[in-house]
Amino acid sequence: EGKKVQLANAEDEASKGSTTTTSTTKVDIPAQELMLRKTQLVLKTVEPETVSKGIVGLYTGWIAVLAVLRNRFAKTVTLGERIGAALYEPMKRFEPAIEDMTPEEYRKWIPVAFRWSCKLLAMSVAWWIQRVISATHSAIKGGLIFGRYLVEFLHEKNIVSFPPEKAYLDECIGWGVAFVGLTFQFSWGFDLPFPLNLLLFPARILENFIVWSVCSGSAEVS
Repeated sequence: EGKKVQLANAEDEASKGSTTTTSTTKVDIPAQELMLRKTQLVLKTVEPETVSKGIVGLYTGWIAVLAVLRNRFAKTVTLGERIGAALYEPMKRFEPAIEDMTPEEYRKWIPVAFRWSCKLLAMSVAWWIQRVISATHSAIKGGLIFGRYLVEFLHEKNIVSFPPEKAYLDECIGWGVAFVGLTFQFSWGFDLPFPLNLLLFPARILENFIVWSVCSGSAEVS
């Protein structure tokens, strides 16, 4: 459908153009009129049923992914909730002092602000712990897979004579790669170096949105 709209838009630009040209002047079409024309073009070009099926498919897939993530990271969210509740108990003792320094009409927000501050801090700690666990598991699993297939490749090329299943070379390589990868992630604080941070910036936004969706959905359920 996108290609159809793109082709129709090219034909529209070729026939009418986005400007009105005379022999002496070139007058731009008003933005409102241009927007209306492009909207009508899209409505005339696309098939509603195809668009509807696509939206339903995307929404259904997103709900399925979100359900799996909420089930998988339920312990992380629960851990954050418990840490936040435990952190709030000593912190609420400071509420009277803060209320004394706050105008009376805003004092009702102090307990809520304290609870949410503790919850956000606890959620950040819980997700950091989960990130360390996931990074360690991924590094070990990926390193061992890399080492196993590397030794198999070397055996096929007759660079090593022993069969992979009777040697420990693949495990040594795998654990070494896992250590290097995990050290690299820790050294960067689980962030991306330049220029990967710019290239994958949209993916980071999506990641943060997914984390927010998992946490908010689990909070609503609880």
